[in-house]
Amino acid sequence: MLSFPGTGVDLPVWGEVFLVVAAVLTVVSALVRLARNRRR
Repeated sequence: MLSFPGTGVDLPVWGEVFLVVAAVLTVVSALVRLARNRRR
């Protein structure tokens, strides 16, 4: 994984959190687009 100097946080954990957040945002954006298309 990426390594940033001066950080004492577990990077793998942050990497997993980032991936989860990115996946959730992608799914939410897709659902919002489908909902808007269905409404119109």
